[in-house]
Amino acid sequence: MKKFTLLLAASLLLLPACAPSNQADQPKTDPPQAEQPVTPPPAVKNPPAQTPEPKTETVVLYYPDAQLMKLYKENRTFTTTATADLPKQALQQWIAGPKHDKLAPLLPASVQVQSVKDLGGGRCEVSFSNDLINVNFGSTLESMFAKGLPLVLAQYGYQEVTVLVEGKPVETIAGHVTFDQPLRADDAAQYEFMQ
Repeated sequence: MKKFTLLLAASLLLLPACAPSNQADQPKTDPPQAEQPVTPPPAVKNPPAQTPEPKTETVVLYYPDAQLMKLYKENRTFTTTATADLPKQALQQWIAGPKHDKLAPLLPASVQVQSVKDLGGGRCEVSFSNDLINVNFGSTLESMFAKGLPLVLAQYGYQEVTVLVEGKPVETIAGHVTFDQPLRADDAAQYEFMQ
């Protein structure tokens, strides 16, 4: 009987090993593990946008004396980072008026330079805001405007300047000078600096 019990015990132990198994049909699963915290990838830092270095620009501007007798030169130094718009910036400095107390502005500060468009071949178009039409020009002041504008822009290589208002050609501003043809700069050497 001891043998029988032993044989029974051995067969019971071997029986599961001999039985057909469905384990191949079942997917293996790993035992559950504790959840690991998800670490996001390190943030990619955008390099700081490179700001152009400020540049100091000097331009000669032209203003009448307080009695509107003649035009005088005045140096203007300004700092800029937008070197592509230097002609426009120079005109904005011109509109801002003179620093010298014996010179008078040609235009009120309300006049805006909308654009300076390079046409190639030393030619450009300058578009002013509609406020230019409202300037109370006399014949002398309008003439000085027509002389000063191309003198300023000649420093940027423009020999001919067409005046526009709101992007459209104008024949005259106040009726004393015609602007239907491009303006040409006089010889800058004939103008003096105010003492």
